[in-house]
Order: sequence, then structure tokens, then C-alpha cells
Amino acid sequence: MEDTDYLNLTLAQRLVNVRKAIDKAENAQSYKIDNRETHRANLTVLYKREATLLEKIAQYGNDYIEGANSSSAPVSRKARIVIGY
Repeated sequence: MEDTDYLNLTLAQRLVNVRKAIDKAENAQSYKIDNRETHRANLTVLYKREATLLEKIAQYGNDYIEGANSSSAPVSRKARIVIGY
């Protein structure tokens, strides 16, 4: 995924991506393929990102896209927090 694609994701879509990364990181912190070692993301950073996204979803809603919404006013509808992925 290119950086510009990531910028167009909703908060809920970003949360799904972070949770997938957490799942991968929890299952294998590092692995070797053809004598080349690969390390997964730092779980602490991923957990903090997840918490931040959950806070933003609670405030703005699942469909909010950072930087794309013209109003800085909070969304009037109640947020639906995505539990699964």
C-alpha cells in the first residue's frame, strides 16, 4: 500500500490494518528466510497506535478520514467501535 492510499483510509480501516500487524507481530517477532532475518514491528508502538485510533473512532466515528473532512467539529452521530477484524 502506498502512502497516499493510507492517507485515504477511514479510521476503521486503519484500525483493521493495525490489528493485523499486531496479530502478525504477536505470532512471530522475527524469522529467517534464506539466511536473511526479518523483524516485525514493535508491539508497544502498535498497541499505542491501536489505542489512539480507538479514541479517534469514539470521537469522530468509523468513517472519518483524517485531513479529508472539512469541518473540525465532532461528528454528531455516535461512534461504532470495530471490535473484530
